[in-house]
Amino acid sequence: MGVGISSDTSQGINFCFRNNSSAGQSGPYTAFLDDFREWGPSQNFAWENQVWYWMRLRQEPNAASEGGVKDVFAKMWRADGTVPEPAGWQLTWDYTPARSTRTGYAGILASSENGVAEFEVDYILIKAAGLPNILVAPSAVLQNPVTITNQPQDQTVMELMPVEFRVGASGIPRPTYQWFRDESPLPSATNASYSLTRSALSETGARFQVVASNVISNITHSVTSRVATLTVLADRTPPVLLDAWSLGLNQVQLVFSERLAPGPATNLAHYALAGPEGNVTILQATLDTTQTNVLLQVGALIENAPYTLTVDNLTDQAAAVNLIAAHSQIGFWAKNYLRCDIGGAAQPTLVRPITNGYAITAGGRDIGGTADQFHFSYQPRAGDFDVRVRLKALSATDPWSKAGLMARQSTNADSRFVGVLATPGLGGTFFVSRTSPGNEAVPAGHFPINYPYTWLRLQRTGNLFSGSAGLDGEHWALLGSVSLALADPVYVGMAVASHDASYGDACGRSGPALGTPG
Repeated sequence: MGVGISSDTSQGINFCFRNNSSAGQSGPYTAFLDDFREWGPSQNFAWENQVWYWMRLRQEPNAASEGGVKDVFAKMWRADGTVPEPAGWQLTWDYTPARSTRTGYAGILASSENGVAEFEVDYILIKAAGLPNILVAPSAVLQNPVTITNQPQDQTVMELMPVEFRVGASGIPRPTYQWFRDESPLPSATNASYSLTRSALSETGARFQVVASNVISNITHSVTSRVATLTVLADRTPPVLLDAWSLGLNQVQLVFSERLAPGPATNLAHYALAGPEGNVTILQATLDTTQTNVLLQVGALIENAPYTLTVDNLTDQAAAVNLIAAHSQIGFWAKNYLRCDIGGAAQPTLVRPITNGYAITAGGRDIGGTADQFHFSYQPRAGDFDVRVRLKALSATDPWSKAGLMARQSTNADSRFVGVLATPGLGGTFFVSRTSPGNEAVPAGHFPINYPYTWLRLQRTGNLFSGSAGLDGEHWALLGSVSLALADPVYVGMAVASHDASYGDACGRSGPALGTPG
């Protein structure tokens, strides 16, 4: 390093690495140099190649803090954290007044009498007089070669299911990764984990490993993990028809237990729909992106009428091509309600018709807070409305399970909404609203439950929304109201949330039941 470097001559006072015989030293050492004028004091510091050092150089002619005589001060120590910064200066030099004081720039310099001198600098701090003291933190430049802390493990997975291999590695700088499959590098597989979204049966026995690397002082350090083997178990289970419901009066949604082969799933000849007036024409069958749901476009259905759907010849995507049970059937009631699992529920809600109503099994973390996760069966509506429902039962999955009526601007999880909801016990019934997207939902009012005669009512008159509860569907107690400018159409319908965290991302387990909509 140098201080007092002239911009005209590039000459100044230097603190140098040396590796020759001079001034009573031999081998690696450090020394002062007053350019083209004189070599200064040196010290026997046996520096090593490929090692990081802190160097510190200060010029303060006749420094009062150092006795008023010395002009230049230097020290040097390993930067790997094994030794602290020396308390005192290792080299000092009084080069004035024998020669003039060097003035100018401070910085980094290099030269070599023979061949090439190469070095790296990661940090430099140049401080003028009067600024605070410098504190060197060795941990800032502590560097460690990469090591593997957690090896990737063998994995066993069912056919067509996802699988993930993970490795743990440490090192400074942060390691980089490259995964290999059967000794061949995997394109773009450069993270600490590698995943297959679907494990084909043909992939059983595939071998995966990863090389983790980092670079320290131009030297690449790498370590290779153990080989992890993938075992894929054959799927011998045929697909099962789990659920069916109408989406309005011209669509039927089907849910299956696993991914279906697209060809058979979209063949209209594999479906039959019968109702009170005989067979219903099936116009189109579409397999959605999950490949477990089929949407049927059908002829007009009769609202509140029962229908039976029969399915044949559907197969899954397994290598065994498992065939669904012959004449698989499921019944549903045609209802002019759309269905949505709001807030990212991972599995579909199950809805079953009961006499004059529905039984709904749903999950979802909650209705409330700044965002919701629940099941919603709804209709788009415009203008004023007065909707009532009788809750026959609500199972106590959680004390704060909720079911009731809701009017909502959209199916976004943080949408504005108003609702009148019931709980299984002491929470009773209450009114709740979110007046701005993403704001905290605010509850109001309280009325006791009385299953199977817990009645809820939601009304809209212009921008005024009101929620009420009662015991007989005729006499009502107002729970709360709010003025809210929701644009038409507003989504109005039945809302259900289990409030059980274990169900929050996996609906279709035991949860609340909602019955007898008015």
